Amino acid sequence: NGRGECSYPGLVRQWGRKPRWSGEGEYWDLTALREYLQPIFDFQKTFGISSNRIYVGEFGCCREMSGAGQYLTDLIDIFEDLKWSWCVFSFRDPEWDAMDYELGEDIDNMLHRTSSDLFKKLAHRFR
Repeated sequence: NGRGECSYPGLVRQWGRKPRWSGEGEYWDLTALREYLQPIFDFQKTFGISSNRIYVGEFGCCREMSGAGQYLTDLIDIFEDLKWSWCVFSFRDPEWDAMDYELGEDIDNMLHRTSSDLFKKLAHRFR
């Protein structure tokens, strides 16, 4: 998030292990994301499940996180490579704006949708 608790690529806090973040964590990048998703791909292949039957129903991150655009596009690239269907979580949620990417990276902007760089990285992927 914008308070330095995580960035992508970079160190990500391991939630639940420590009450306050000490700066320790796991390093996440495109390789780590692929490794994290590998068991799903293995399950798919083992049981002969067609790629069009795999649906990633919710994924995203808080828009003020450093590297949010790269995180989202890396995930979409993986899903597209595997031909999995996907849906970004909380697109234009009226109750919670932390994942409303049209509002841009500034978490203090809660009202004005713009053509932000963050949203542009996603919009061209929508079909």
